[in-house]
Amino acid sequence: RRHANGGPGKGLDIGGRDLNGHARDLWPNVEWSVLDSLPGEGVQIVSDACTWVPDDAYHLVLCTEVLEHVDTWPDILRTAEAALAPGGYVVITCAGPGRPPHSGLEATDITPGEWYENVDPQALRQGLEDLGLAVDVCQQVGLDTQAVAVKPDMAQIEAAVKMVAFPYA
Repeated sequence: RRHANGGPGKGLDIGGRDLNGHARDLWPNVEWSVLDSLPGEGVQIVSDACTWVPDDAYHLVLCTEVLEHVDTWPDILRTAEAALAPGGYVVITCAGPGRPPHSGLEATDITPGEWYENVDPQALRQGLEDLGLAVDVCQQVGLDTQAVAVKPDMAQIEAAVKMVAFPYA
């Protein structure tokens, strides 16, 4: 809830097809685009999140309850990082250690042929950091793994360094 400030901007919801609710309502002032591998209510972009190439920059990227369903989930992290505008946030929730398997295709148990593996918080943190994202939080809460990370705004960082290094320039 701490990161749900409802500020204006563009948002991308990766895997946002509505099976049993979504988190987009926490940010009512965000203009949402929804990416999913399957068509469905509210989905504007039907594509594989592992290989999709963003054509816009987003202030907020959501990826909720997706990673545990994809064996190459670090590729989804790469897509999220590529989609983020400098200073933008990615918010992730996924099944953590101990959560029973569930389907990513429908609101049922796993169907034959579906991939499923719980995501360890340390592996998620490492994946985000490897992409150069600054991790604000990455933790297990109950049976969920949760993370929030920001894409550094290098222009702001460089300006701050100049102010510190050359305050009277």
